[in-house]
Amino acid sequence: MVFLLDKYKERYRFKLYAYCIMDNHVHLLIETGKVPLSKIRQGILQSYTQRINLKHSRTRHVFQQRYKALLCDGGSYLLQ
Repeated sequence: MVFLLDKYKERYRFKLYAYCIMDNHVHLLIETGKVPLSKIRQGILQSYTQRINLKHSRTRHVFQQRYKALLCDGGSYLLQ
């Protein structure tokens, strides 16, 4: 996942402040630039899913549920 994050950071020019990969989802703290968050997320998660499925010889979703984004407008919420 770290390789993919670096690859997409270079491609889409966003800032990555933190990430946490869980069993069934991932948390990313990103500051976007010109490229929309949805496009960044799609690229990262699609590539990650393809790699995992190829590695484990399967064809299915890696992460559960739909994508959810929360606006983190700095301040105390960011520190939490």
